[in-house]
Amino acid sequence: MTLTAPIEIKSSRKKLVFALITSIVFVAIGAWMLVAEPLTDNIIFGNPTFVLVTGATCVAFFGLMAIILINRLNKPLKGLIITTEGIEDHSSVTAAGFVPWTDVRGIRDTRVFNQQFIVVVVHNPQEYIDRQGNFFKRKSAQSNFKMYGSPVIISATSLTSKFEDLKRLLQEQHYQFKNRHAH
Repeated sequence: MTLTAPIEIKSSRKKLVFALITSIVFVAIGAWMLVAEPLTDNIIFGNPTFVLVTGATCVAFFGLMAIILINRLNKPLKGLIITTEGIEDHSSVTAAGFVPWTDVRGIRDTRVFNQQFIVVVVHNPQEYIDRQGNFFKRKSAQSNFKMYGSPVIISATSLTSKFEDLKRLLQEQHYQFKNRHAH
């Protein structure tokens, strides 16, 4: 398929709302763990320190996720835009932003537990790591690079596209770009 106009793949509002509800439930569970007495004599789950740390971690992590998801829901839901020049990635918290086709070495997939990801292998990974706005996002991008060979990782989970369709589309557009610019 020859690209004549940008292809916009929206973020899935349903999936974002489901993730927000899940985060709120885990915040509530964490808060309950902070205020309730352990209900068991189990050496681990009955340990007040373990319960307190687990509760605080739930509140902090899932509370942060809820805030991020609320912000995502209040923005236009353009998750990924594919053009003849490259990919504009806004699909996640650590999205890469604009990735020109000239920077793309290849596109492949990987699986983490039961979730598939598209790995966009780039020529200059450090540039994409450095783009990340804060310490945690940079560490996440570095971790992606170490584990998967690229800091540019796209999940179709939060998008309206199916994984295989998205992977095929990206691979086709990358192939067409390479053919147009072959000398």
